Amino acid sequence: PLKSFVHRLVCRGKLTTNILVASLLYLHRHTRRREAHAAPRSRLSKELLFLVSVITATKYLEDHPLTTFKVVNIMRERWDSADVNQAEREFLEDLQYGLWIDSDEFRE
Repeated sequence: PLKSFVHRLVCRGKLTTNILVASLLYLHRHTRRREAHAAPRSRLSKELLFLVSVITATKYLEDHPLTTFKVVNIMRERWDSADVNQAEREFLEDLQYGLWIDSDEFRE
């Protein structure tokens, strides 16, 4: 279930509120872009989409981000490094590598 997955990732990954907000903003952008282009729903599971949004947010916002290696160790029974790296590339392409978050957008 998604709820227990998110809880485990937040706790084990020691995620901050800022990371969670940025992750959700990236997920929202991802969904909007796919809808705007009438693209089919992502083939990535909800859990994997959330995971790569968190990885993306930590890499963009933190000096010492969660690495794919760390995430695979946290979620070792789900995906290997190749799966996570491929999902991250697809996610970034869907976002058109647009990671900047305006302060007004962040406060909303």
